[in-house]
Amino acid sequence: MGRGRSFVLASVLLTATTPSLAAQGTENPALRLVRGPEVGQRAPDFTLPSVVPDSMGRPVPFSLWKTRGQAVVLVFVPRARTPSATSTLQTIQAQRDSLAPSTIVAVSADSAAAMARFGERLGVTFPILHDSGQVVARRYGTNRSDGYSDLALFAIDSAGVVRYRRVGFRADDARVYADLARALKPRK
Repeated sequence: MGRGRSFVLASVLLTATTPSLAAQGTENPALRLVRGPEVGQRAPDFTLPSVVPDSMGRPVPFSLWKTRGQAVVLVFVPRARTPSATSTLQTIQAQRDSLAPSTIVAVSADSAAAMARFGERLGVTFPILHDSGQVVARRYGTNRSDGYSDLALFAIDSAGVVRYRRVGFRADDARVYADLARALKPRK
């Protein structure tokens, strides 16, 4: 069988065997195959620069692997000044106490300067990381074809395992944040 026929056959079989993707309203299921880590899987490690430089003007790197031993809330936001990013970052900031003692970081592919100004305007006290080229967004399955990220939340436990995953949600849905806080509670 030629390469072209194999690809078509694989695409047909993939489409026929992935009803959950069709149910999500994905027009092309192959575009949603790489979805990032699911709950119970290890979170992909990464290192990204913070949008706020240190006192010498150098980007401050954040590495997920350095947080082992503590829980992490990973927040993907599309762009600065969008309603969803504004609402999500303000809500996470307001709920820091209920998310403690986890480390909170936001990730965006928007320009570092725009996100730094945006975070400062909102009074965000947790790091916002610059994901130039959507490298981390792709690993977590939140990247979009327009160069930005879907709104997404991940709770990662102290062992580096994803305990909560929500990609594409209404930023004002209080249940999402309540579920996130519950996922961060220590397991017995």
